[in-house]
Amino acid sequence: MLDGVTDTYVPREVEAVLDRDEPVLWSGKPSRVPFLLRGVPFLVFGLVWGALDAVFICVILQDDEPGPIRWFAIPFFALHLLPFWLGVGNMVRLLLAHRNTMYVFTDRRVVVRSGAWGSDLRTTEYAAVSDVEVKANPVDNVFGVGTIEVHLRSGAGRGATKFVGVPRPHEVFRRIKDVIDEVRARVRAAPQARDAEPEAHRWAGRDRLPSEPP
Repeated sequence: MLDGVTDTYVPREVEAVLDRDEPVLWSGKPSRVPFLLRGVPFLVFGLVWGALDAVFICVILQDDEPGPIRWFAIPFFALHLLPFWLGVGNMVRLLLAHRNTMYVFTDRRVVVRSGAWGSDLRTTEYAAVSDVEVKANPVDNVFGVGTIEVHLRSGAGRGATKFVGVPRPHEVFRRIKDVIDEVRARVRAAPQARDAEPEAHRWAGRDRLPSEPP
């Protein structure tokens, strides 16, 4: 089993939003390294910024006679190092978010559990889905992962639901696509089945058939 794939394990938070008779067809977590690599560019920028600030801080601290400039430098560099703090903080957030992130799809919806400090749940019913696609950049290809995007129909009011850093992305994509196609087929077949139903059966239990005089 590849890293990040859990097949049908579902945490309690997700079970709470599912129907009693709703089977879980797949569940999984993002692969750790590709998930964390998203924060590396910002982290590198923050480290370079912090290194440059560290040079100026060392020059100021080497002054044998502390003066007003040293007391001014403390709050100044505390704020000026903001890119460094944000870069490091973003990596901490991703580490915590990876532990909490899980992707699930059933025969009725897709569910994403995310959040670094708590659990955020996002569900998308298949009836609101317009399209599904799978994407993989060069880094994803190296680790054998990809991102699955579930796009909503216009007017749904939300962006795409994403499974980021999913191992075996094309396999998971095909499974989601097959379920959505089955749901759409049932929706299209329902009116046809209603129309094909015998008229006497549809009017069973009523006073008269529409062809009978009042």
